[in-house]
Amino acid sequence: MQLNARGEVTPGAGVDVYASAAISIFLVRAGAKINVHLLNTKLIGGAEVAFASDSLAQEFELCFDLSYTTEPLSAEFYAFVQIRDKIK
Repeated sequence: MQLNARGEVTPGAGVDVYASAAISIFLVRAGAKINVHLLNTKLIGGAEVAFASDSLAQEFELCFDLSYTTEPLSAEFYAFVQIRDKIK
């Protein structure tokens, strides 16, 4: 018989900046948006517990881990076109 369990916690910090623009011409609306993520930092801590048993022996393991990641700069770009059924 073997049992495993894992838990993880991921707090993070960073700066998100975004800008968007859109224009409406008659029945069409179009625009763009950019998201920029600066210094996206995550501290990931986890723990794992394992128990194994057979007719000859029993094992118990407890493991902890901690990792740190930083993404200095990332960006996402979105563009859209929307056809409207009413003019506002």
